[in-house]
Amino acid sequence: MRIEDYDLKVIIGDKSIAELIEEATNTTWIPAQKGSEFKLIIFNNDDRRVLAVPLIDGLSVMNGKLGNVHSRGYILEPHKRSSILGWRIDNETVAAFKFDSAGKSMASFVKNDNRDIGIIQCAIYREKEYPKSRPKYVPPKPADTTAPTRSSDSHFATRAVGDFGGGFYRPVEPPSPQKNAPPSAAKLSLASQYRESQQEANETLAVGFGTAMAHHAKEGSFTSESGSPLCVLSIRYDSSINLAKRNQSVTSKAEYCEQWFHRGVQAMTANCVDEAIAAFTRVIKTSPDLAEAWEALMSVYESTDNFDLLADATRKLARLRYDN
Repeated sequence: MRIEDYDLKVIIGDKSIAELIEEATNTTWIPAQKGSEFKLIIFNNDDRRVLAVPLIDGLSVMNGKLGNVHSRGYILEPHKRSSILGWRIDNETVAAFKFDSAGKSMASFVKNDNRDIGIIQCAIYREKEYPKSRPKYVPPKPADTTAPTRSSDSHFATRAVGDFGGGFYRPVEPPSPQKNAPPSAAKLSLASQYRESQQEANETLAVGFGTAMAHHAKEGSFTSESGSPLCVLSIRYDSSINLAKRNQSVTSKAEYCEQWFHRGVQAMTANCVDEAIAAFTRVIKTSPDLAEAWEALMSVYESTDNFDLLADATRKLARLRYDN
């Protein structure tokens, strides 16, 4: 899921989960598999630092409690990416994100309801930029032995601090060889397979907690340029079976972009400028890295002598190629 210079990916193993798009609501979906652990990758292609505030099922990943776009988050340096491996327990440890049944999820444990289940979000705040001024000589001060005061914006820190203590974390027990041994083919009848698939189809999936792992984070200060997020990246998830039921409204992003790119070319050929611009813009909003769409949009702007928009599209395409 990408908006402008910011991108959110859900990763299982070393591969990004293929995203689907629901055109009617412009919603991005991913198929979730029960029992799979995953991580989030957030990309910051901006020239400034940003604060990323990740939320899963309505909970802050920084402490596992009820959260919103004003919760704590991770500070990302310009043109860098950050891997968020799981629910933060303390400075050094996280519990992996894991797709599981709603009854075993973090949301069920914290708030005992299914509100906001099925959505992964990340609010992005851009750091405030101060005007540059000539440096002034400041005489050195005597050493201060008192504890440093926290910034007024310290709630936008890179880790959760305070009264947490890891109460939600349940230690992961080692698997039992007998309990987890795969059943033989003879014992798996077609009827049992059907019952299991029906149960999975009707089951609401959510995100629980998996393996504990080391993940160091330190506290830092961040002053945003606005009290509201610059954008909110949002991805919804559901089981593959439930998403298959939406096959009339949900399609892969690649197929979606191909369809609208073809419509844009047809509109440009028919000299329908506004329709062509709308089609190519839709493609770019869905896949901002698609150079062909930028080139096509530039051709339309050039034909209309709209040099301001042409210059803007040219800069964005040049930056895209530079980043690649």
